[in-house]
Amino acid sequence: MQNPKAMLRWMIAGLEIARAITKFDTNCMMSNKRGSQQERHHEHTLSTQTSSARDMNTLVETIDSYGNPFDKETSDLSVLDTRDIVVSKISQNIRDMEKMGRLQHNEFTEERLIQGTKSIAAPITRNDFPLLGSRPVKNSKRSTPLVSSLNHPLLRQQAATQ
Repeated sequence: MQNPKAMLRWMIAGLEIARAITKFDTNCMMSNKRGSQQERHHEHTLSTQTSSARDMNTLVETIDSYGNPFDKETSDLSVLDTRDIVVSKISQNIRDMEKMGRLQHNEFTEERLIQGTKSIAAPITRNDFPLLGSRPVKNSKRSTPLVSSLNHPLLRQQAATQ
């Protein structure tokens, strides 16, 4: 306010800034079909609140029936809702994930940002740790005979007649 040049700039730019903000607000209100619900967050709907309350009650009931998992002094890792004890290899993977992530982060930073030996766009290898929801991969013995049976002479003859 004390600098006349700065005051003149604000007098000219202030009106343009106010116009741009008003136009933005108007466009946002028109693009929002719900109108008055624009200020509401998507998690403030009744269905989301009901679902969250149901999930929380289920968790509390499970902890009450199973007992507090933090009270037990054990090195075994177990799934809370099924009470299954996790295989030791998976349990060890979960324990080592933070160390592995830190090691990979440091390697990424060193190679790409500090030394510049790799491009920043170079692909990052994926970690394939077996986790809690993993199912063992089954070898399908049927796939090979089925594919070879497609080349059977009778099938070729039948396809040729049709």
